[in-house]
Amino acid sequence: MSKSFDKFSKRAKLPRASKPVINKITSMIQNGDLKPGDRLPPQDVLADHLGVSRTTLREALKELSFRGLIICKHGIGTFISSGLVSDLEMVEARKYVEKGTSYHAARLATTANAKKLLKLVNSMEKYVITHEIEEFSLKDFEFHALIAQFSGNRVFQKIMQTLSDLLLTQQILVQQLPGAIERAHSYHRLIAEAIIKKDSEMASKNMEEHLEDVHQALLKHYQGGDV
Repeated sequence: MSKSFDKFSKRAKLPRASKPVINKITSMIQNGDLKPGDRLPPQDVLADHLGVSRTTLREALKELSFRGLIICKHGIGTFISSGLVSDLEMVEARKYVEKGTSYHAARLATTANAKKLLKLVNSMEKYVITHEIEEFSLKDFEFHALIAQFSGNRVFQKIMQTLSDLLLTQQILVQQLPGAIERAHSYHRLIAEAIIKKDSEMASKNMEEHLEDVHQALLKHYQGGDV
């Protein structure tokens, strides 16, 4: 497991009350209601507007800061990050990177790697059934990071580590869309099976189709349509 993934897996679970606040502010950023550089209202005002306690708001802001969505400047205020990358830009870049990681992961597949990948995919099944978005998203991130590791290319691995915060944020958003978890899990299994069979072309093709499905889901989400 990569060090980048470790920092997510070892974190304490978020208090349940803070999750709606995180989702609300994230949605406002994604929809353009809050733009890079915008300053958030003072915490007492924002907490009152959102109908939550200041403690709950602070927990939410701490998580949003961890994800890189906001910047807290002591004594000045809290701002929407000016370095945000859009989800559509993110998934477009992922197509090029992860087609390569899956291709080479299949080419270099070992029995040990195959078993590890299949075990991970199987472990995700329960979160699909229970629709536990955060838990599934963590496993989702691990799945893609593991494929980059199995590619044997340290540049691919470094790229995935660099994108880790943005990637996890995107995955949590996408998995909330109708049918997204089920489709993602199906694609993960197809990708894993191709890698296990050492079918590089099919692994790359399945990864491309998986990320195109994510791309289309995001487009429909931002256009206000159903997925």
